[in-house]
Amino acid sequence: CDPQTQTEYAIRAERLAMLGDRALWWRGIDWAHYPARPVGTRLILGADTEAAAPGRILHRIHLATPAREDRLRVLAAVPNRGYDADALAARRTATLDDLSAVAGYAPETTAEALRLLNARIAERPSHVGRIAAPIRGWDDLVLPAGTLGALTDIAFEARARIERNGPHPMLNAGMPVLLHGEPGSGKSLAAEVIAGDLGLDMLVVDVASIISKYVGETSKNLRDAFREAADSGALLFFDEADTFFVKRTEVKDTHD
Repeated sequence: CDPQTQTEYAIRAERLAMLGDRALWWRGIDWAHYPARPVGTRLILGADTEAAAPGRILHRIHLATPAREDRLRVLAAVPNRGYDADALAARRTATLDDLSAVAGYAPETTAEALRLLNARIAERPSHVGRIAAPIRGWDDLVLPAGTLGALTDIAFEARARIERNGPHPMLNAGMPVLLHGEPGSGKSLAAEVIAGDLGLDMLVVDVASIISKYVGETSKNLRDAFREAADSGALLFFDEADTFFVKRTEVKDTHD
């Protein structure tokens, strides 16, 4: 919502929390538009925040993505009926709650376990896009040898950066790739195949959700997209990127 409405919601929520003697939990709040004067709520918690409003945030705690050992420990707490726990633990986009829930379903095969996990991840709400699990491989790409070779080179370089730079190679090492061509030429499929080859999920950005009519909101949404990709370790895929990746010199209104 717009900044003014967000501020009004925050004030009302604080009042309700104060009257009910409850802690207030925010997700997706923009602290830049949060009211600076406290209403009286005893405890306010927030997640996925970046900019802190003056005088409101006393402590900032970064919660790192759970390590593989932690993921395996969660899965081991539930009897395994035949699926490969390592395959599930490798999915960094899955939360510990996701893994625990899937293990609780007692899947008998790895394919069934991954299907259940993919379904949970796909249902997770996100205001920037959706998490997608690659299901197609190189054999599904029908391209000229030169183009196919360029894509495999990209995957090779990205894999080398993963091994060299750790869990967030696409962001820390800077590996932007632009795929261009006519509609139906296979750009989205190529991105999916590369992600699958690297063992990464895809964060597919919803352009309609990124662009906002309010000044400054689009850039904030873009920051959120990169932060979500960093937290999940997913390959960040902007479909129809030319919609908002324009030249800075093309300034036609305040949004530009």
